[in-house]
Amino acid sequence: MNAKNLVLFFVLSCVLVACKTEQGTDNESLKQKEQEFLSELTTRFTKLLTKNSHEDSLGIIPRIGEIHSQFPFPWMSQEKVLNEQAHFLLAQLTNALCYGLDSSLYEVARMQEIENQLILDTANLDLLAEGNYLFTKNYLVFVSQLKYGLLNHTSKDSVYYEWKIKMLTPADLTEMKNGLYHNELSQSIENLEPQFVQYKQLRHSWTNYLEGKKFGADKIKVSSMKEDSSLAYQNAEKALVLYNYLDSTQLKNDSLFHQALTCFQADNNLATDGRIGSATAYALSQSNRERKLAVLASLEKYKWEELTEDSLLYVNIPSYELKFIEHNKVAKTLRAVVGKTINQTPTFSAKMDYLILNPFWHIPRSISSKEILPKLKRDSNLASKKGYTIYDNNRNKIDASSIDWSKVSESSFNYRISQTRSGGTALGRVKFIFTNEHSIYMHDTPAKILFNNDVRAYSHGCVRIENPLELATYLISRKDSNYTQDSVENFVQTGQQKRIDLNYPLTVSLRYFCCEGTPEGDMRFYRDIYKKETQLRSYLSRLFYSKQE
Repeated sequence: MNAKNLVLFFVLSCVLVACKTEQGTDNESLKQKEQEFLSELTTRFTKLLTKNSHEDSLGIIPRIGEIHSQFPFPWMSQEKVLNEQAHFLLAQLTNALCYGLDSSLYEVARMQEIENQLILDTANLDLLAEGNYLFTKNYLVFVSQLKYGLLNHTSKDSVYYEWKIKMLTPADLTEMKNGLYHNELSQSIENLEPQFVQYKQLRHSWTNYLEGKKFGADKIKVSSMKEDSSLAYQNAEKALVLYNYLDSTQLKNDSLFHQALTCFQADNNLATDGRIGSATAYALSQSNRERKLAVLASLEKYKWEELTEDSLLYVNIPSYELKFIEHNKVAKTLRAVVGKTINQTPTFSAKMDYLILNPFWHIPRSISSKEILPKLKRDSNLASKKGYTIYDNNRNKIDASSIDWSKVSESSFNYRISQTRSGGTALGRVKFIFTNEHSIYMHDTPAKILFNNDVRAYSHGCVRIENPLELATYLISRKDSNYTQDSVENFVQTGQQKRIDLNYPLTVSLRYFCCEGTPEGDMRFYRDIYKKETQLRSYLSRLFYSKQE
């Protein structure tokens, strides 16, 4: 529908609604003066639409017509001022940061002026016409950004700001109208946001975290205790004051300092030991602005690819955790180890296919030639110690002691190595297969001590799980409720290898977000270990800090 036809459609809609109102009431209730008022308001509102339709490349005018199609003036009260729905929307736009958005993206100042002027000049036709236009326009912009984000991210090389009003679907517009017409704007806005539990927890926690916080770029360089214990605690105290964890009047109080430091450590997913190790020192050296940008980046990314599965296994790589999500609630969390910075765990989703108890490890060439070969050169008995079986390219088994490893280089390495000692391989007692192009899977590990570390990026890309038999029991019991963790552990003790096909769809999703919210409403910040958010945060910084905060 072109702009001219749209304006005519809107006028007709207004007339029809007015007629229906007149027919549904007593003849005395609709006075001639009221009819003239609505007619004149319709005329002035239509002129606004016509004026703005000529340069409507964003597709706003047709969607305004759709929002107003059944109720011409949804923001006006019976007293001819702005109604509660308008007040609510204005409050959300003013506090858009709670949604990971920026109030400067909306015409908040003029909308506030109209609200105030109508209090003093009730039933002002020009103000009411402009108010209805601006509130609907900004409602559309807000909802489109709330659901689909601020940025175009389709290019691998860049992100940029993009108007997304045209992405609003008929279902979106119907939800918007329902909320507006039935005084349920709050519920409709919530319905239009991403529904994934991790997004909802982050939004709620971020709103809590905003209270009393300043998000300036100032920061304090904090070193670890190993470098200089005295200086570490002095600067940590300054940083905690700067980041609003400690009041300046509480300095030199060891008990309050320890309390503030452990609270900060909890917010940054660190061991709450009150000690300034390297991970705590790094977190203390980040500004509140950097934490804010981490939240903005995460809220934005959740809108790019929403997870709609009701139940799934979810790994947020920077958190080093695996979450069992059932009915869109976090049912269980296990610690995880992810890939090193040179062997990054990729982000993707796949279906869990099967698991193997007591798995063999067929070692990738990249690992055997680069990591195991140097060890074989140093220790000729390594193969027997580790249970390695050596094969040539024709899959013939070879005695490791018959090979002069000193003459083998990484480039001339033409062997295959398998670790077939059931339950005693680097894969531990179980591995979980979800077929994907990256050859990534989850598995157990004998290196349990690594799960105690704050930073757990040690693998070659696969995800190691702290309590893998708990995960195995969870998966198998979904197929057969007779399985318990005891029965799984008893089978593992036999040392026999067993493949168990799951035969039901369960998504495994590996994602990358540098902050999360907890069910209790607390924030958790994580280090950007792979530097994946550098470009996104840089753009968001320019977008949100184009003016002084």
